[in-house]
Amino acid sequence: NAGLDAAHGEFVMFVDADDAISDGSLEHMYSANCDFVLAGFEKVMDHKILESYSPSKSASYYGTGEICSFFDKVLPLQNTYILNSACFKLFRRSVLVDNNVRFVEDLSFAEDKIFVMSFLQYVQRVRTVAFIAYTYFLRSGSLSSDMRSEAHAREVFKLLEVYGPVLKNLESRFADSQRITALYHMDFVGRYVCRILGIFATRRTELLSEENIAVLYKYMSADPDLDVFSLRLGQIPNILLYKVGRPHLTCRIYSFCSSLLHRHRSSSV
Repeated sequence: NAGLDAAHGEFVMFVDADDAISDGSLEHMYSANCDFVLAGFEKVMDHKILESYSPSKSASYYGTGEICSFFDKVLPLQNTYILNSACFKLFRRSVLVDNNVRFVEDLSFAEDKIFVMSFLQYVQRVRTVAFIAYTYFLRSGSLSSDMRSEAHAREVFKLLEVYGPVLKNLESRFADSQRITALYHMDFVGRYVCRILGIFATRRTELLSEENIAVLYKYMSADPDLDVFSLRLGQIPNILLYKVGRPHLTCRIYSFCSSLLHRHRSSSV
């Protein structure tokens, strides 16, 4: 946000301190003259490419209808993967300024994702460029992340509070996009709500309470596509408990399961 306040150019690009952009990337992306420009990236560790992504073609999308097509052609079916980072993208600065788009400073998980999706509510012209513009340099151990911890669950709870309104605004603007309208079911509930439920079922945590279960069930009740078999098979027990609709019972079952697993892990050690 300090960088955004200091910026004076027509466009903004974010580059992490230990990463790199390809020669000519900025010139090529700038020539599109769009509000939002999406290029490709690669992840490199020990001089080996672990992963790479690039849009399948260079194309422009003008207006709400065509941007719906952009989402449906470019977004993965089940998540927002390529929007999760603010890197390998150009943002028109006037759109950021006019709509006061900033990073949410009390988020330490998925803050890039919220920034990008908040920005996309306001764009009129989008461009994809089919080349690798950005390189993430990863160090050994940098891929590890404890997504089953209580600390992570707390961050996901905070994310849900912010993500819900942003997603609602995106769905309102791009109602004809199948990908955007599916995100509440596949990403908000299927990824994040169910991740917290999974932590509750497998880890002993102070967050496990009838009140927090009720909050998660309220999120789930807003998902018209949620059914027993609508998500991954591993979520069937969580969805069945939700269908029963008794947070107190769910809380007791999760407490019992997590205690058993905790004793098993302790005895294994």
